[in-house]
Amino acid sequence: MDENERHNTEPLSGWQSLRLGLIGASLIFAVFALIRAGFGYHEASVLSDDRVVVNGQVGDVEHRKGKQHARVRFTTRDGRAVSAEVSAWKDLPAEGDRVTVCYARRDPESYVQDARICPNFAGPRSETKFALVLLAFAAALWLPGLLRRLAA
Repeated sequence: MDENERHNTEPLSGWQSLRLGLIGASLIFAVFALIRAGFGYHEASVLSDDRVVVNGQVGDVEHRKGKQHARVRFTTRDGRAVSAEVSAWKDLPAEGDRVTVCYARRDPESYVQDARICPNFAGPRSETKFALVLLAFAAALWLPGLLRRLAA
């Protein structure tokens, strides 16, 4: 068997190229979804262990790249004034609204969520489920070709 017989050097067909592209894209998006889920789970875990509930006021609301954020000003229990960007909301408030948020004592600027959903494990769960669907899709596209090659 010469080198060309062992390694198929023929160009990929349209379907093979599409399939390979879909597998690659699915894997990349799955990795990003799992990374986002990891960060979300970390935030929810921190708030689960160390949260304080206070009232605050929404400064401004932003809509960026499909994400909605509200900047909330509040005073921590130890009297420190904080302005934090909050993206985990049950319902996004309007500018000037009074809201109740929960924050982590150790870092009130970084770990803040709407108190009605705090700690929010639903977001990371959804991201994880999305990643699993993408991985299953990639496997469904990849396995038939692998089985054909193994059978040959």
